[in-house]
Amino acid sequence: MSAKIIGIGTALPEKIVTNHDLSNLMDTNDEWITSRTGIKQRHFVTNQNTSDLATIAAKQAISDAKLSPQDIDVIIVCTFTPDNFTPSVASMVQKNLGLTHNMMAFDVNGACSGFLIGLEIALGLLNTHKNCLLIGAEVISKMLDFTDRSTAILFGDGAGAVVLTADKSREFNIINRAYPDIDSVLYANGINGDNEKQTIKMNGSEVFRFAVKALSEGIQAMDYESCDLIIPHQANSRIISNVSRSLKIPIEKFYMNLDQVGNTSAASIVIALKQAITEGKLKPKDKVLCVGFGAGLTMGSALFEL
Repeated sequence: MSAKIIGIGTALPEKIVTNHDLSNLMDTNDEWITSRTGIKQRHFVTNQNTSDLATIAAKQAISDAKLSPQDIDVIIVCTFTPDNFTPSVASMVQKNLGLTHNMMAFDVNGACSGFLIGLEIALGLLNTHKNCLLIGAEVISKMLDFTDRSTAILFGDGAGAVVLTADKSREFNIINRAYPDIDSVLYANGINGDNEKQTIKMNGSEVFRFAVKALSEGIQAMDYESCDLIIPHQANSRIISNVSRSLKIPIEKFYMNLDQVGNTSAASIVIALKQAITEGKLKPKDKVLCVGFGAGLTMGSALFEL
């Protein structure tokens, strides 16, 4: 599949929640969280929704691509935390951008693998469309149970967006896989008869095992020795370190920013990609391998040249 990322943007809420802040809400502390996850802080919204963060990231990506919003003819938003069941977040972003021309706009729910699933869809649509705005956006703080310290410490809010255009000089190698979550080890409940609050539930040890396996397989499915940097889903530094050791890949080849933002699910990879570029760890023509896993259970990986 041939395409090029020509613009990238991100959005993080202003409110920073440190591990110390969480210790005021539950039985935990900075040392306990950091040693188990590598996370030091995360961003939470105060009065914003997923569509707000998605719109901010979208505008930044379009500007970075040196395009007008009118040049976009596909909007895909990857999220499991939409503002509403309908309209889609993508349709709300379309409205916020003031777009009324003929175009497609829809959401994809792939949880933490969402961006990679959306990326494969976008690459296919570029056969018949010119410019695709692909966004990963989540407001997970509204779905956290702060009595569950094993889960609530992990997540943050944020959005990342890229503009993709067809380009025969840039090849994407991409895979996505789904495996039935037979034992319900990772889920967030939806509408049900007893009106239970919608929160994330996770069997941490089982998810850890799946994550290590999924990231390892996703990396090995690609020519990882040729890439300049690996950007994994930013879920837990211990998962990434485990994969680094088992595959004998230097940990320095893995980019991590989860200490600053936590797990932002579908936004995670794009936020990390943007930060790696800003820090000079990636430059034009570099090859990057993005790999993730998520609820479903799902996994995906993509190798491409910037």
